[in-house]
Amino acid sequence: MLFASRFMKPLFEKVSIQSFLLFLVIVLIPSNLFLKFIYPGAYVHGILVDFLLPKLYLSDFPIIALLILWIVTTKIPKAVKKITGILCLASTVHLFFVALFSPSTTLSTAWFVVKLFEMVLFMCWLVDHRFLLKGRIIILAICTMLLIQTPLAIYQNITQHQVFGYWFLGEPTLNVSPEIAKTDLPGSVRILPYGTTPHPNILAGISVASVGFLIYAGATPLLIMFALLNALLIISLTYSLSALIALVLGIGTILYIIRDKSKEKTKIERCAVVGVGILCAITLVFLCSPLLTPFLNPSQKPSVLTSPSILRRAQLEQIAVNAFLSSPLEGVGLNRFTIEMERFGTISANTKFLQPTHNIPLLYLAETGLVGVLFFILLFKIVHEYYSANFFGFCFLFIPLSVLLSLDHYLFTLQQGQLVFAFVIAMMIKKRK
Repeated sequence: MLFASRFMKPLFEKVSIQSFLLFLVIVLIPSNLFLKFIYPGAYVHGILVDFLLPKLYLSDFPIIALLILWIVTTKIPKAVKKITGILCLASTVHLFFVALFSPSTTLSTAWFVVKLFEMVLFMCWLVDHRFLLKGRIIILAICTMLLIQTPLAIYQNITQHQVFGYWFLGEPTLNVSPEIAKTDLPGSVRILPYGTTPHPNILAGISVASVGFLIYAGATPLLIMFALLNALLIISLTYSLSALIALVLGIGTILYIIRDKSKEKTKIERCAVVGVGILCAITLVFLCSPLLTPFLNPSQKPSVLTSPSILRRAQLEQIAVNAFLSSPLEGVGLNRFTIEMERFGTISANTKFLQPTHNIPLLYLAETGLVGVLFFILLFKIVHEYYSANFFGFCFLFIPLSVLLSLDHYLFTLQQGQLVFAFVIAMMIKKRK
């Protein structure tokens, strides 16, 4: 009790309103609690598509509060002259022209642009307040988030049922419906844990990102090890191969960076590195065990490449290519992939599978065409004039994130992923001197 008071007292004595709101944003990253507006345009062939619904998330409220404080406390002319203003202006112009050249503007498209604009502003706020991303309050926020999500995921995995229900941070209802993510195990089908996220892959991705966030925030080796073990546990429960690849790639990058400095490291640090490597290997074997089964049992044929998941991903990518080729200039329109996809191909599934392609560069190309790519290149060129990449951020955060960019869509299409992406970009870039 005395230890806790000694730790918490100096922590909260220095907490500003901005730090507290940022704490809430981080804790609420996995939250899927939202208010939604259902309108006819959100239906495709009589099916309500989640990606087309205008939503106001619980995490939006602290973000909006931060942005209001930022605007109120900063003189606009001064902000425009600042480098952060350049980033904000360039990103805004990019979004405006992409939306302008969209072949059709619906409420879904308009709201998606509004949400992207919100994330752009929040990313700019993070860049302007990078000093807040290092310190006890951020470390506490990340650990709080993990201590909520991990026990929840473990309980969901054991009981195969939700714990509290939707009104607890948007925890999904876990049942045997076709929309719920499941895995086929010998003799049974098990529901994968969600935490409070919209999908197990997102839970795993957030867990992996938390490792990098803690390292960036200057957490102790003990807390970093805790985050690593937590990420491995969540990956083993969710069977998220993309998150595993991202984690291993991130750790591998760090090991490569420090290999020349290994002589300077203490015995404890070297043992920790070896321990992490062993844990990653064990986890990889565990996850791949279903893949090894056909080879261990000659009566079963290998089915890795023909699994429904991989087949659907391949079909979605082909649909995205076909969509781009049909409208190479302007694309099919922002956030309209699920509306237009059946024009360009079919998905092998028992029910209609209305999801964006699990490849963000390809999705962006299909929805915005060459116009979107052109404006993205111009945005990159403008930002590059004023910013450079933070070495750590690029190596440990963006390189693994690139795996998720090419293997899933939530970093672009869903609030949880957009927030992770905003944090990564803010940690990755730094102002040129």
